Amino acid sequence: MTNGKKCLNMLNSKTDMEWIDGFLRQELSESEVATFQERLAKEPAFAALFEEQELILNGIRLHQLSDKVRHFQQMGQEMDGNLLDDGTIGEAVRYDRSSAVLERFREKGKEMDEKEELQQATKRGLISYIFSRYAAAAAVLLFLVSFWWANEYYSSQAIAKNSIEFPLSNESMKNPSKGNFNLGKKAFFNKDYEKALKILEEVPLENNDYFEAQVLLAYNLFEMKKYDESINQFNQLIDKDFESLPNIYKNENKLRWNRLVAYVGKNNLLSPIFQQELEFFLNSKSDFYRNKAIKLNKELNSTWRLIVIN
Repeated sequence: MTNGKKCLNMLNSKTDMEWIDGFLRQELSESEVATFQERLAKEPAFAALFEEQELILNGIRLHQLSDKVRHFQQMGQEMDGNLLDDGTIGEAVRYDRSSAVLERFREKGKEMDEKEELQQATKRGLISYIFSRYAAAAAVLLFLVSFWWANEYYSSQAIAKNSIEFPLSNESMKNPSKGNFNLGKKAFFNKDYEKALKILEEVPLENNDYFEAQVLLAYNLFEMKKYDESINQFNQLIDKDFESLPNIYKNENKLRWNRLVAYVGKNNLLSPIFQQELEFFLNSKSDFYRNKAIKLNKELNSTWRLIVIN
C-alpha cells in the first residue's frame, strides 16, 4: 500500500482509530476487548489499520531506543577509557559491581578485549538488529506520518473544529431577514467569513435582525480562529442577550457548549471556566451533551497529543 493510500485510510477511519487508541492504552473493558479482537479476526481492513498503527508506535519506540543505545555505547567507551587511564585494576574494583568481570581483568589483563566484547555484544544485540532492517529510516517516516495524523485530528484547533455545534442553515434561512444582514447571513453559510464579518459587525441595535447577527457573529469569529473574540461574543449571548434571541437560537446548552469549544480552540484548557463547564457537561442530564463531553475529554487526553503542536 502506498503512503498516500495509508493517509487516506487514516482519514476515513476516525472511529476505528478511537478503538485502536483505546486498545493500545488498555482502556477498553473486557467486553470491548473481546469485540475488538473479534473485529481483528473478521475485518481484514481493520486488522491492517491496527497493524499500521502498532507499527507506527513501535517504530517511534525503536527510534528512541536507538538513541539510548548510542548513549549507552558512549558511556561504555568513557568507562573503559577511565579504567585504562587509571592503570590500576585494584582501584577499579571499588566502582564495578561485577566481581566476576573484574576477576577476568585481573587474570588476563585484557581490558581492550573486554571493551571490544561489549561493543560487539551491543551491536549484535541491538544496533545491528535495528539498522539491518532499516528501522531508523522507517521510524523517521512513521514518525512523520504519525505527526501529521496527530496534528490533523488531535491538535486543539482540530478537536475544536470537529466539536463545534453550528446553527443549521436550513432553519436559519427560514427566519425572515432583509437588506445587508441577509447578505451577511448568506456569506456566513457560504463560508465567506471575511465578508460576513464586515456585514454582521455593522448591523445596528435598532435593526430587527441585530440579535441574530450577534449569534452568527460568535460562530463567524470562531471559524476565523479569533477565539478570544468568539468567547466574549458567546458570553454576551448567554449572560445579556439570551432572552432577546430568536427562538431558533435560544438554546443555552448549545451556546455554553460552543463557548467551551472556543476555549479548546484557544488551547486554554487550564482556565477555571473551561474546567467548570467541562465538568458541567460531563455530568449533564442531556445524553447528547454528556456523550459529547466524554468524547471531547477522551480526545484531549489521547496519547496522540504527545506529539501535537497546538
